[in-house]
Amino acid sequence: MANTAFEQVWIIRQLLWLLWDLLFFLKIFSRKVVLERETEISQQVVGYISSVMNTQFVKNNQP
Repeated sequence: MANTAFEQVWIIRQLLWLLWDLLFFLKIFSRKVVLERETEISQQVVGYISSVMNTQFVKNNQP
């Protein structure tokens, strides 16, 4: 059974909305991944700086 032109347009419209939703999800997901990675790197940098500062503090306060 052949679809009418109206049915075909409706199907295409639904597929386009689905594609739009998928792209939106991927955009949000990729931002989340980037943010998690940036947070991880920031924590590593803060840890390194804290370690260096603690080392310098210990060196400066030795008798």
